Amino acid sequence: FDAPAEDLVLHLTARPQILARLLEPDGIPAGGVEVAYEYARDNGTLTSSLTTLADGRLRIFGGTWGERATLALVADGGLRGWLQLETAPFEPAAGLDLGELVLEPTRARALGVRSTDGSPLAGACARIDVARPAIGCSAWTDAAGHGALFLPDRACTVRVSAFGFADRLVTVVPGDALEFELAPLTVLTLT
Repeated sequence: FDAPAEDLVLHLTARPQILARLLEPDGIPAGGVEVAYEYARDNGTLTSSLTTLADGRLRIFGGTWGERATLALVADGGLRGWLQLETAPFEPAAGLDLGELVLEPTRARALGVRSTDGSPLAGACARIDVARPAIGCSAWTDAAGHGALFLPDRACTVRVSAFGFADRLVTVVPGDALEFELAPLTVLTLT
């Protein structure tokens, strides 16, 4: 175009989006909850995280490429609740509206972590173990090796980790004590 043109029509389209609204177990919007997600398409995977808006809304911008996609997400709201969701395959270009997602109720459980010699492990991390997406630590232990982990009232697999120690995976049920013993990793020194 060498000169301004008239009567042009501009069609704008938004990128495909995955939308949802996260609610606490009592129906209150779950604003400020950290959500980890894995958006897998037939040509690659995006793993990231976001924080829900004050009204509980979340929005993941997708791409138009690829034939099929899936979404796996984990919302760890601590005392406010827990959610793990994996979608059926969908067409990425169409986007996806997941509607309202309600967090599963949780309650605080006392946590204790020590080494095999009985000494407390400060800075140990505990979380519900999920295959994907990877989530950060839900609970850290203090200098006495104590902390609190928020768990649903059902059987859960808990992963406990500490630097220099082997991870421990344990399935716990309501009523189980959350006392974990971690074995130190073997160090091989070459001279």
